[in-house]
Amino acid sequence: MIKWIAGRLNCLRGKHERSNKRARKPDGADHYESVCSYCGVPMQRLGKRNWVVKQRP
Repeated sequence: MIKWIAGRLNCLRGKHERSNKRARKPDGADHYESVCSYCGVPMQRLGKRNWVVKQRP
């Protein structure tokens, strides 16, 4: 419970943690996508261990 609260506080500060279970490579894409473990915001992989919040179109 404490870890979840700390994770949500990090989300409010803009520091998201990607979900290992939900990382995937979309069909025909050259990048991986995932979501934040705590708030569900979409994330995109820039490089190894380098994930950022995915920009909305």
